[in-house]
Amino acid sequence: MRPILFLSLFLLFINFVEGLDPSKKIIQYGHQIYQSEQGLPQNSVTAMTQTRDGYIWLGTQGGLARFDGVRFITYDIKNAALKNNDVLGLAEDREGGLWIGTYGGGLAYLKDGKIRNFGTKEGMSSTTIRCLFYDHDGNLWIGTRSGGLNRFANGKFTTFTSHDGLISESIYEIEETGEGIWIGTDHGLNLFQNGKFKSFTTADGLPHNTVRSLFADSNHNLWIGTDAGLTLRRDQAFRKTFTTANGLSNGTIRAIRQDHDGNLWIGTDGGLNRLQNGHFESFTSANDLSHDSVNTLFEDREGNLWIGTDGGGVNQLKD
Repeated sequence: MRPILFLSLFLLFINFVEGLDPSKKIIQYGHQIYQSEQGLPQNSVTAMTQTRDGYIWLGTQGGLARFDGVRFITYDIKNAALKNNDVLGLAEDREGGLWIGTYGGGLAYLKDGKIRNFGTKEGMSSTTIRCLFYDHDGNLWIGTRSGGLNRFANGKFTTFTSHDGLISESIYEIEETGEGIWIGTDHGLNLFQNGKFKSFTTADGLPHNTVRSLFADSNHNLWIGTDAGLTLRRDQAFRKTFTTANGLSNGTIRAIRQDHDGNLWIGTDGGLNRLQNGHFESFTSANDLSHDSVNTLFEDREGNLWIGTDGGGVNQLKD
């Protein structure tokens, strides 16, 4: 193994977090851009995760990429038995396998170098998948574009639709808090609690009924990203909404993550934002972000922030 590759794998695999110095401005961090020229299969990055073996996985519209710190390896319909190259969801299970949600090719499971595919024949309601989420009980939740919500547990799929109480069968995001499982849709927000769905819309305090992103922070609050701003739910109530009037660079919120220092990072259609001590700081194409539309955010084990964009590849911020 080449020394540089060994070092890169070592840095990816070790379990420590130094992270981004919160006292620095975003433009003071080291900034690396990875695009197709560096080995990405395609420049629209829609999902990211890091598996327990240290590899970083990136879903793109041109296939799945595995990054070892030096190079990208592509998994697609040509070499890895995927049914579709448009990867929108990634989730690792307790056994170290990787679930892959595709937009039109159903669900794939990668383990020990082998892929198994799941579709409507296996019990799914749709093969057009937007998001994946594991709950604390180890159940896999699958959000689809028009087939509602699927839950995979004990080897079987269960489907939930508008007939069961979903406000819409077009799902964008899934998250969990102490209240239950949250589902963001194009017609509002659902809470799955004690086997039943509750619905929340603008009539209940949301700024917009299109809910594109959800995130449960370390204080068990729920952050809700909509097409008209970012809303905080705390103590079972919608407490505050942040918009461009409060400093957000754009009101369409596509991704939310919290770093290990407790700062909130928000990906929008108008760049990246950091919420720190009640104030927003933005990082956009004017600051060399590769694209202003941010699809997904991820903090790796070293505390580096990865920013997946819609056409500009992935950006990495590091100290």
